[in-house]
Amino acid sequence: MTDAEIRRLTLQPPDRSLDRLETDIWAGVAAQNRALANARLIASCQAGVLALAIMAGLAFGRWTTPPAQEHWLNAPGAAFAPSTLLIGQNR
Repeated sequence: MTDAEIRRLTLQPPDRSLDRLETDIWAGVAAQNRALANARLIASCQAGVLALAIMAGLAFGRWTTPPAQEHWLNAPGAAFAPSTLLIGQNR
């Protein structure tokens, strides 16, 4: 910019009132800090609920599920498995 243009800009009044500029900036910073604090609170609550759900699932899942039985060799219908049908052992 040339010196004349700079002088012309300095003589013009600002297009906005700058009386409340600092107040508006600090209000925006405070609003952003509140939003961040709320987001942290919500994230910690979600993590707590997730941990509680996992622990409850583990506790009640082991308590209600019968022990696994290893009967895959003598399982009913094993003669119809594709591997035995291909080999021809279902006689």
